[in-house]
Amino acid sequence: MASSLSQTTSLRSEKTRVRRYAESDIPGIVEICSREIPKLPNYRGVVVDSGRIKYMLDNNINNDGYFMVFVLVNEREEVVGGIGAYCVTMAFSWDRACNDMFMFILPEWRTLPNAIKLIRAYRDWALARKAIIIGASYTSGWNDVGMDKLLKLMGFTPIGKMYHYRVDQQRSK
Repeated sequence: MASSLSQTTSLRSEKTRVRRYAESDIPGIVEICSREIPKLPNYRGVVVDSGRIKYMLDNNINNDGYFMVFVLVNEREEVVGGIGAYCVTMAFSWDRACNDMFMFILPEWRTLPNAIKLIRAYRDWALARKAIIIGASYTSGWNDVGMDKLLKLMGFTPIGKMYHYRVDQQRSK
């Protein structure tokens, strides 16, 4: 047990940086998304298609206008986390709105500085697109208090709540 704790401690002290995803990152991103997205309550009932994830990543590698993925990498350039988002022109305005889709950090790399790096990269990307609304969602249900504090620290303001009508519950009746 002590050896895994010391390994985790040494990993957490290793330097990380955020960069746009590269073609070589795609298999790892697909694997993480395919494994982790089904665990999230806000995506319950959604069939995750790894081919669709790969398609989006392959076809947007050089397009950061409306689709963005940044990865958190360690000193060996291994992907240890990431964040994805989109930016769209609103249906009722020429103004743009950006929203995050998914943020994940491998458990042994979950630190406040690493989370801040990813959120800051997303926020700065949205600002560069001149978004009027920059949404940050937190719907996994894990560490609500901590994520609330972090998002407020990063300048986000809570607006209302999100509710889902559970279609999958209706299908089983």
